[in-house]
Amino acid sequence: FVLIMFGLTHYLLFQQSIILASTSILDNEKILMQLNIEPLVFVAISFFKTARTFLYSALLYHIINQLINPGISIRILAYPVLLFLLATLSWSFSIILASVTVFYRDLKQLIGIVLYILMYFSPVIYTADFFPDKFRELLLYNPIACLFSWLQWSMFGLTPPSIVNSIFLVLFTICSFVLAHSVYRNSRSKFTKAF
Repeated sequence: FVLIMFGLTHYLLFQQSIILASTSILDNEKILMQLNIEPLVFVAISFFKTARTFLYSALLYHIINQLINPGISIRILAYPVLLFLLATLSWSFSIILASVTVFYRDLKQLIGIVLYILMYFSPVIYTADFFPDKFRELLLYNPIACLFSWLQWSMFGLTPPSIVNSIFLVLFTICSFVLAHSVYRNSRSKFTKAF
């Protein structure tokens, strides 16, 4: 129960921030056509609404976890870094999808489905040890799977991903962030007539 709630609490930050932000520019196109407002503001508002809800959920989760499993491990020091990676990936995908959805409006129906599939291909409600070794290594090349495996390690002491998977996760996060801002910068002039 504790592991499942931990996984779902953190995955919902990723999922909900992307779903809300993906239509944030599109939903405010009338405002953008009339006023000189930076479109990224709408993505940020959606993202921070989700982050605020996550903070309440995470705080409640950690209180319950301490009641069930008292004590803190040194591994918890990795948790803020991992949370930062999760937030960065969420932010990056939010910007990319918010920018692309303006031009491909049918994409908003597909996003939710893809995010649900991604959840089942990542150790959110199960552990990575559930898979045989030869499939586990392949599974952990999914950056979200690798990140959640590290989160489980920081909280529960489960087996961490390999160094290769971890390097791929960090590089993927950096590339996603750069790509997101590049896509936004190249698309920004098409979002509004005010610029």
